[in-house]
Amino acid sequence: MVDQSRRQLEEISEDVLLDAFAPFFKDNSPDLRNTALVNKTFNGFFQSRYKVGLLLGYVAEGNQDMAEKILSAYPELLLERGTVIDPSGRKFTNITAFELILWTLDVRYMGQMMINCIPQNEEGEMLRKELLTQYERFEKKGGVTYEYKGQTHTEKYFNFEPLLNALKTYSENLTLWTHEQGKNYWCTVVGRLQRDLPTHVRQHYCAPDEPFYPLPQFDQGEFNRTLNIQNCVTDEEQIWNEELDAKLGIDFGIEGAKIWDIGTEDAACRVRAVDVNHDLAALTRLREVRMQDCALLKEQLECPPQPVYDSKSLWEW
Repeated sequence: MVDQSRRQLEEISEDVLLDAFAPFFKDNSPDLRNTALVNKTFNGFFQSRYKVGLLLGYVAEGNQDMAEKILSAYPELLLERGTVIDPSGRKFTNITAFELILWTLDVRYMGQMMINCIPQNEEGEMLRKELLTQYERFEKKGGVTYEYKGQTHTEKYFNFEPLLNALKTYSENLTLWTHEQGKNYWCTVVGRLQRDLPTHVRQHYCAPDEPFYPLPQFDQGEFNRTLNIQNCVTDEEQIWNEELDAKLGIDFGIEGAKIWDIGTEDAACRVRAVDVNHDLAALTRLREVRMQDCALLKEQLECPPQPVYDSKSLWEW
């Protein structure tokens, strides 16, 4: 199965590889294309660099299926480092895919998939030990370092606190503010902070089978990774992508899986405090559960690999 997956990946044409690779290495894409022109068959270094870049890109954008396809063929890529720019614009340099999911807290599903891709042989045992070393080094160093808006940040995990505080402020002050004050805060403060969310948190906002109310446990066996969101202004479904991000934080903010710009003074068009409180509670719960999942992930790495069939069964082991 691994050999078949390797052949499928290696049969991809050069142009397709370069086109797929470029978005995740924008700064280096001219150099990479020149390298490919010099060596049409790709040397081993370039092939490895491409695969790592593609893997990091898929992980950053929450594309678990494609990341799994790569790791099923090349589980050793879990140890390789590369550079990636996430959908919010953060640039991570010299990072592994495993370290990236620890920072984003996309551990219950993406992290479990990575462990499931480790073969149960001597090579797999070496990979397991190396991932445990990565985890311990991650904790000792205080997380990962990235560049964002011209500044360098080092964090152990994505910081939910600014958005949680903004939601709380909106909820507590909505009845005290004028319509214009509420609209401005919702669109430019709450919305702007939502642009910073890692992809898997955005996917939780959009998850049709696990809405933020009633308060979910965030422990389902499978995660429906969608970015489809309802625009309550135009009554149309949109995708939470770069195009939407360009207006998020300027023209609107997101509540649940809905876009609101609070365009009129009609109370029905205002984002209600009770709905914002649902989001606040859900995001707080999500953070707590994923922090617990991080600890469970480490426990699995500390033990020899065991057969796993789905995400939920693993977390009950």
